[in-house]
Amino acid sequence: MEILPISVTVKKSKFDLFDSLNLSGFKFRENDILIVSSKYVSMSEGSVMNLDKIKVSKRAKSLASEYHMSAKLAELTLRESDYIYKGIPGFLLAIKNGIIAPNAGIDKSNVPRGFVILYPSKPFRSAENLRRRFLVNRGIKVGVVIADSR
Repeated sequence: MEILPISVTVKKSKFDLFDSLNLSGFKFRENDILIVSSKYVSMSEGSVMNLDKIKVSKRAKSLASEYHMSAKLAELTLRESDYIYKGIPGFLLAIKNGIIAPNAGIDKSNVPRGFVILYPSKPFRSAENLRRRFLVNRGIKVGVVIADSR
């Protein structure tokens, strides 16, 4: 097994994930396994949110107060979660796509101040679409895993 990093350009708005991987210059081969960060997938889908544009509900205000967190982040977590399990200071423990994730996978790192990146809305579909693009456009079978550092 050989593990090789791929350098790609970080983009600020929605972009085509497959095309961005092609621009990397990496030579993909039959049966490669591509691991893509969930954050990069979300960026490609345009899932970067401006917190200034979030209207906060009463429930979000209550959760924010109880768990010592931003009301806007609590609101987004409510919207993005399938289920809120509980909370700890600064975080709501949520179920999203069958996975327990702090704040439903919403991430504040590596984005401009006042913005957040949402977890991919349908990660399995995103992975399948990328796999199919390799098959159709390049004629090779590539496994695709969408991963998160958590």
